[in-house]
Amino acid sequence: GGEDVRSEERRRGSGGGGARGGGAVGEALQDESRKQQLQAATREAQALRAELASSAAEGAALRRELSNRKEELHRATARADALREEVDLLRAAAAAAAPPTEAGAAADAVALRLSG
Repeated sequence: GGEDVRSEERRRGSGGGGARGGGAVGEALQDESRKQQLQAATREAQALRAELASSAAEGAALRRELSNRKEELHRATARADALREEVDLLRAAAAAAAPPTEAGAAADAVALRLSG
């Protein structure tokens, strides 16, 4: 009787090798799962690297823009200082000139031009 049971197990593929076969399938599934997780993590890392590069480029562009604006502000301040000096000179000349109303009107015209 016992021989019939063993031969039936061999025929069906069950018996000693069955547990090892299931373990190999489980390992293969785990390997595939790890591989997919690694691929997903790699894609996420690539996306983050691209985002970082984009942010760095945007930061560099903003720094250039800020530098340009500072230069513009510096030039505008220098122009404003020069025009103030011109107005002061015109007012001084107006105070010394006769008649006072014409010189004052010229200085006022310059001051009006600066304010507009």
